[in-house]
Amino acid sequence: MTHRVNLSRQTCRNPSALRGWTVFFQRVSVAGAREARSIFEEALRIDNTNVDVLMGLVDTHLWEVNAYMSQARAEQVRLAEVAMSKASELTPITSRMHFCRAALLIALRAPERALREIELAMSLDPDLPYVHMRAGWVKIFLGRAEEAEGHVTTAMRLSPRDPMLGTWYAGLGLADLQLGRLDKAVDRLRKAIEIAPNNELPYFHLAAALALQDRKSEAAQACEIGRRLAPIFRIGKCRVEVQSDNPVFLLQRNRIYEGMERAGVPE
Repeated sequence: MTHRVNLSRQTCRNPSALRGWTVFFQRVSVAGAREARSIFEEALRIDNTNVDVLMGLVDTHLWEVNAYMSQARAEQVRLAEVAMSKASELTPITSRMHFCRAALLIALRAPERALREIELAMSLDPDLPYVHMRAGWVKIFLGRAEEAEGHVTTAMRLSPRDPMLGTWYAGLGLADLQLGRLDKAVDRLRKAIEIAPNNELPYFHLAAALALQDRKSEAAQACEIGRRLAPIFRIGKCRVEVQSDNPVFLLQRNRIYEGMERAGVPE
């Protein structure tokens, strides 16, 4: 079973939703999320009760917010909450909705509640690969990065040629970076960038990992590409918008900030 099969079954019955996600999957980036969101917003002006499109709006707002690249974070979180609430009123709760709600709760700095949403999503559809990937992502914010790999590799087994595969490698690389496994982090983040070269955030994580290995020129190069793709990105923005108060996570996170600073990412 692939991500495309699950997506078409759960979120793309509507042509506008399909068009929006096609754009996003082709770019897999904050820039791609913004372009896809414009399609969803246009569709909602025609029919503001379309659940597929509402969920696309939630996902694309939160992709930008949780990548620390929103220029209006509070407003985007509010709009995601409104769309999530509207979708919940219009249809029975699905695994897809629990999956989206988990991303919203991460943005609201509530990873424990996000994990509960993921568990509910898995109980409804244990074969949905991106729910397993999000479980790994949530575990990082809970200070349990060592558990992320099992979840992400399950997603990869369920959908080995998934259009989001690059982001899954990015998740593995981030978990490795949190844990100080720098060689593995570099390998996986390079793989993530190879698969999804437009995705902005992995460049900054790769820059941090390389800088922590004292590979200064490579770190500077990764930082330069990241800044070209995402000029808004700042270490200070990550600190302010961090999605968890978990002390283990925060301690591990400080290592990443140090690496980013060494690589030349602006504070």
